[in-house]
Amino acid sequence: MFLKTPQPVEAMLCLYVIALMLISLIERRIRLQMQEQQIERLPLRPAGMQTKKPTWRTIVDSFHGVHLATIERSGKVVQTTLKGLSDLRKQVLELLQVPITTYAGLGDGWWQFALE
Repeated sequence: MFLKTPQPVEAMLCLYVIALMLISLIERRIRLQMQEQQIERLPLRPAGMQTKKPTWRTIVDSFHGVHLATIERSGKVVQTTLKGLSDLRKQVLELLQVPITTYAGLGDGWWQFALE
């Protein structure tokens, strides 16, 4: 196994901490935006149950069923189709301050929306 020395273990722990910090920031942002926009609850739980404090798990689970298909010809994207982006999912993206157009541009450099 590759975790025979302390350095890879430290690197894995560092990545894990960074991931946990990102999860916390995502949860914090959506909750603050809900408070700002006076949204008391969101139906993110199974069977449309409402939640006052969306968690990472409920946010991620709410995006199951979103599909992005790209058709390439000779290495160039000819067509991109996005399916399953419901009004609730659009609202969550808006609360997270992620532009909906980010999904359409999921190619090289998809992460650059955060730098704009």
